[in-house]
Amino acid sequence: MKIIFSLATTAAGGAAWMLLATTPSFAEPLRDVFDPLCSSLEADFADGAPTMSPNCSAPAADGRHDVLEISLTAARGPAQIGNFSVANAYLYNGRYIPEVWRLDPGDKLHVNFRNALDAGEVGFRTNLHTHGLIVSPNNVPGTPMLPLGDDVYALVYARDATMKDHGEHGTGDTVPIRNFEETAEYLIPVPADHPEGVFWYHPHPHEITGPQIIGGMSGIMAVGQAADYLRLEGNESETILPDPVDEKILMLKDTQIMRESADSGWQLDEEYDPAACGDPLRKEPGICFDDDDHAWLFSVNGQINPTIEIAEGIGQLWRMANVGADATYELQLVEVTDDGTEIPMLFQVISVDGVAVGREPGEKPILREKLLVMPSARIEVLIAHPGTDGKPRRAVLRTNGFSTGATPDHGDNWPAINLAAVVFTENVAGSHERSPFAFVTDEVEDISFNAAAETAADASCPGLAPGEVRMVAFDVPGFTEEVESRPGFTPPRGCSPGAEFLIMGNVVTRVADESSFAAVLEAYDDALDGKYAGPFPGGPQAYRGKCFDGTVDTCVPYPAVEDWWVVNASAEGHNFHIHQTRFQILEVLGAGANFTPIPDALHDNYPVLAGQAIKVRIALNRPEQIGDYVYHCHILEHEDRGMMAAIEVRAVNP
Repeated sequence: MKIIFSLATTAAGGAAWMLLATTPSFAEPLRDVFDPLCSSLEADFADGAPTMSPNCSAPAADGRHDVLEISLTAARGPAQIGNFSVANAYLYNGRYIPEVWRLDPGDKLHVNFRNALDAGEVGFRTNLHTHGLIVSPNNVPGTPMLPLGDDVYALVYARDATMKDHGEHGTGDTVPIRNFEETAEYLIPVPADHPEGVFWYHPHPHEITGPQIIGGMSGIMAVGQAADYLRLEGNESETILPDPVDEKILMLKDTQIMRESADSGWQLDEEYDPAACGDPLRKEPGICFDDDDHAWLFSVNGQINPTIEIAEGIGQLWRMANVGADATYELQLVEVTDDGTEIPMLFQVISVDGVAVGREPGEKPILREKLLVMPSARIEVLIAHPGTDGKPRRAVLRTNGFSTGATPDHGDNWPAINLAAVVFTENVAGSHERSPFAFVTDEVEDISFNAAAETAADASCPGLAPGEVRMVAFDVPGFTEEVESRPGFTPPRGCSPGAEFLIMGNVVTRVADESSFAAVLEAYDDALDGKYAGPFPGGPQAYRGKCFDGTVDTCVPYPAVEDWWVVNASAEGHNFHIHQTRFQILEVLGAGANFTPIPDALHDNYPVLAGQAIKVRIALNRPEQIGDYVYHCHILEHEDRGMMAAIEVRAVNP
């Protein structure tokens, strides 16, 4: 299937407004995150460039490099973020921006992992998750064996840590946890028909995932190359491969730092505060200061307010990833004229969450003026060059700020920050002509969402009957201290006592009325039938879910293609993420948002804002998907506090 992307030009029309501030200042050029590199791709070995990291190798086999071997160490250490030297970050191989891992479909990822973190509250256990890859959690489908697959239930402990389980499990069917002392080995085969695009790797130890990622433990993976799914269309009879595709990876990482006084050095601020920029002492591009000794850094490739240069011609492909823990970005690109006028520019969407999207010939391109990029999301966009007329033009990439709450008193109010300066320059060859070409994909292997063949099942793992759907709900119930102190009060199952409980629940039912959020939520509540009820003064108290406790919440007989409703019953925004697969968006109901579904896109995470319900179609029909994994809110403070559920995809003997 060939999918065509038209080259979008700048939106010169529309509203423009005056800024009170002057035009932006410009800092050092954006650094390439591909150096040093860990890669199995043949093209990356040509001419000795780019530099291969000493922490990895790709031994040749049968004339090609089909195994990427990586030594990965997690440890505390100093990090340079812009002009800030941070003494105690959480790092992979000593780097705040660690090696980019590049593989081809069909390659194997072989990681020798070491936990050299200190054994404090946040560092005594960790592990490794390859976010977005459709790979086995068990290495060999259906068989828990070593080396490890993409297994979030395996925990690697620091040398001087006490071996302990991750949290206390509830009663019932729980997923076994495997503990390793200091080191573990991962071997993850990437299927030969795996989608090509941007992915990322990060730790996933429940209850402390967020602090490790906030401290710096996250890195980029890429399967294939952009040139594998992008082409320039010259005319109806000619397709030209750009040489090379002009691309930039933009890693969005935010970190909060502090110091004891102006005379002391900067340290990681482990008390991460989403409200730190609510009333800042001052704000600069890429930074806001809560006071003189507390700063919040919003970096791009580890730099503060770098300059991205785009030469006149075909434009530039930005491969963007939010590899932070909690912050949400509402991205916008605006041209800033000499008199301070802002003119919005357009993003042309090329790929979402590692899967290329597109349109049929004659259809309109996918254009967005704003992009809502929640934690873990990746999106690739083409930035068209507007032409210079002999004079460079300047723009700002920024996040406008975003409130996740139904009201300002709920959720988080993420700040508005300028992230990078953009300069559109003349073509180095002296040509001022803008390319009329269009981006097109080559043959792309689709993930199948065809109905699964008849599936075997048993009483312990039943499949969905015709017309049934699974329903998942996010909720944040809260009680006053006076209520919680009453004799007999019990939090939702698996939750620790606290003012708020971040829970998830699930049921199987039929939804007779899909016309509104209220109707879908009512169907969920009607189907609960006390499933999550607990004791409470004066009688049972029903909850809409429970905190993660290791119990298998959802069992799906393999193979399956299922429709799920995901409902946000709380007053703050969440995002739905499931491991080892993709889903389609069939319906979005409820409160409006600055994010609209991209037709035919395949996601591994998606915003579910306060008062919203989304209907998704999930494919669980590949052998790599057999095993135990999780789905959760990828705002990691929420996941760490319990907003996660366990899923088992089970091969049931007929």
